[in-house]
Amino acid sequence: MPIFKKHLFVCTFGQSCKETQAGFVFEELKRRIYEKCDKNDIRVNRAGCLGQCGLGPVIAIYPENTWYKGVQISDCAEITQSIVDDTVVIRLEHNKV
Repeated sequence: MPIFKKHLFVCTFGQSCKETQAGFVFEELKRRIYEKCDKNDIRVNRAGCLGQCGLGPVIAIYPENTWYKGVQISDCAEITQSIVDDTVVIRLEHNKV
């Protein structure tokens, strides 16, 4: 079993995230990430509540400790490219964690 270089957690169970259709964000992000990246290097998982209610959908990326808030399906391509390029999508970044 590989140890992943990056691990993305997409909140899909917290009330705010469920209401903002985070499940669809998760599916789209996972699809895009696995199209561009090696599954042995990066893992995309559903997560329970990440404690940032009202800001969802929320994504936490480790080991960088990068958090995104208010993510929409339309943001998934940009987030995927940021993973490939090892950059941050500043406009989505949540710095208060």
